[in-house]
Amino acid sequence: MRNMLFIFFAVFFIAASAGSLLAENASGPLPGMAREKPLIALVIAPENFRDEELFVPLELLQKVGYRTTIASTRIGKAVGMLEGAAEVQSLISDLRAENLSGIILIGGTGAPAHLWDEPALRVLVQELAKVGKPIGAICLSPIVLSRAGLLKGKKATAWKDEKVITELKAGGAAYFDKSCVEDGLIITGNGPEAAAAFAKAFVKKLPEVGGRAGK
Repeated sequence: MRNMLFIFFAVFFIAASAGSLLAENASGPLPGMAREKPLIALVIAPENFRDEELFVPLELLQKVGYRTTIASTRIGKAVGMLEGAAEVQSLISDLRAENLSGIILIGGTGAPAHLWDEPALRVLVQELAKVGKPIGAICLSPIVLSRAGLLKGKKATAWKDEKVITELKAGGAAYFDKSCVEDGLIITGNGPEAAAAFAKAFVKKLPEVGGRAGK
């Protein structure tokens, strides 16, 4: 009987100590546990995204130590304009601003049909802007930001097409005929040839990376 009481109190003490330790570390990882790497979402159309605009930033983000998720309006295989394949890992509607360190919107001819008026994407970029996280958009995808009201009074670029430029200006943007334009935490690029410069400019806005992007 005495042994049983000893075992009971020993188990009770261990459980209470563990609970106290967990409570003390509720706001962060336990000692010895690595923090999860920050997450960046790259949003593509489920078809006809522009290959370089996805794969160049994706490679750089992974190189400097970020987790990435490719998101779209449907899960599964997406095929780019140049026949490159990408596996969509997340639905746009499942992404949450508090779980991301930033977002990149990829262009291509599929963007107008699948991204420009996607309600979940519009809300997501608005929420990211509110909390001050970097937002990148390249080629035809800056129109998403324009229609979300994020380019009012901002400098921006996009694919050099009269209708696209008109859309940017309608959203209040000051259009610049440049490969890459930065205005605060919004970075825009004008097409696939700007993919590398656009990716570096975006990564440099990430607080966990800063100036390491070009190394």
